[in-house]
Amino acid sequence: MPTPPQFKATFLYNNHYHIVFKSIDGLLLFNEEEDYSLFLDRFISFTHQLFEVWAYALLRNHVHLIIKTTSAKDLCDNNAINRNIQTQSMQRLIEKDYDEDYFDAVVERQVNSLMVSYVNTINNRLNKTGGFFQKPFRRVIIENDAHLELAIIYVHANAQKHGLIDDFKRFPYQSYHEILINQSNYVKTDEVTDFFGSTQQFILRHHQQVAWYYSNDWPSSKIEV
Repeated sequence: MPTPPQFKATFLYNNHYHIVFKSIDGLLLFNEEEDYSLFLDRFISFTHQLFEVWAYALLRNHVHLIIKTTSAKDLCDNNAINRNIQTQSMQRLIEKDYDEDYFDAVVERQVNSLMVSYVNTINNRLNKTGGFFQKPFRRVIIENDAHLELAIIYVHANAQKHGLIDDFKRFPYQSYHEILINQSNYVKTDEVTDFFGSTQQFILRHHQQVAWYYSNDWPSSKIEV
C-alpha cells in the first residue's frame, strides 16, 4: 500500500518532525539486546549533522523519533558538514549554498543510508539477505508547541499504547528516563526539559496526558504516523 501523502512531509530547516520506521510484514527490527544501541548509534552517525533527536521509542517492529532539523545558518556558521563530509549529496548541499530545496533530498539520502547500513549489519550477523524496513519511511511535520508536546509524550508512551507494558515508564527502549536524568548519548535532553519548562513539568505533563489518553482515546489524527 502506498504511503499516504500526509506522511511524506518535506524536510525543511529548523523544524520538528515525527519520524516512523516500520518493518515489512511485522518482521522484528531488533533481535538482540545490542541491536537497540546499534540502531541509535547508526542513526546519530548518519544524521547528526542534519538534525538532533528530541525523543525516541524502539519497539519490536517499528521505531518512533521526534527530531529537530538544523538551520542553514548553523550548518554554514559551524561548518558542520565540511568537517566530516559523508556523502556526495552533502557536498552538493554545500555547493548549492545550503539551498532548502535540496536539504530535503540530503536528509532523505542520509536516512535511507542509515537503514541500509543497519540492515546489512544485521543480515551479515544472521547470514540472511533482504530488507526489512518499509519504504519510504514516514514523517510528519510538527505544526506547533502543543503538537510537539503531544508527539513527545505519544512516543514515550507508545509501548503502553500497544500493550507491551502496563506503564510506559518501565519500558527500557525509549528516552523518557534519559531526559529525566538529563543524561543521554542520543537525545538533546536540555532542550526537551527547557521546552516543557522544568523536569517537574516534564513528569507532570506525561502523567496527565497518558492518564487522559487511556480514559478516552488517543488523538490519532494528530500524532499517529
